Amino acid sequence: MAESRLAFRAVVPGDRTALERMHRRCSEATRYHRFQTRGPGLPESYLDTVLGESAGVTSILATDGPPDRRRVVALASMAPVSPGVAELGILVEDGWQRRGVGRLLVRQLVGVGRAQALHALTAQTLTTRRWILGLLRDEVGGAVSYGPMSDTVRITAFLEPVGERCG
Repeated sequence: MAESRLAFRAVVPGDRTALERMHRRCSEATRYHRFQTRGPGLPESYLDTVLGESAGVTSILATDGPPDRRRVVALASMAPVSPGVAELGILVEDGWQRRGVGRLLVRQLVGVGRAQALHALTAQTLTTRRWILGLLRDEVGGAVSYGPMSDTVRITAFLEPVGERCG
């Protein structure tokens, strides 16, 4: 599980440089897994979106380090794509992967989605990363479906209202 020195907070416009630095610290493979494109820089349109320049977007950072020198190590976002549906996006710096950081971020976004009365969350990922299905199933507690899109897969997790969640 993630280490206790992690802190989570909403993204603010002043985080642009810290997000760009975190993205540069990620390996090419990590960047490709997240954006399904090769390129050295954080896509400007995505950066604008997570920094709050698009209505209805929720973005959360995970930071590490002492309070006076915190460093961004992960970013999660949830952007509306249609009424009642939002798309998830998560980028975790290589050294923090497989330590529960992404799961904690997904859990927070699922909570926000429920509070906003969303009925589904979607994510697009490479077909080789189907383990994300299990993560969403665990965190959502509802039905999860997926459909192939060439070398990627579109995952949809259906949110149940909090009072109706089983298990």
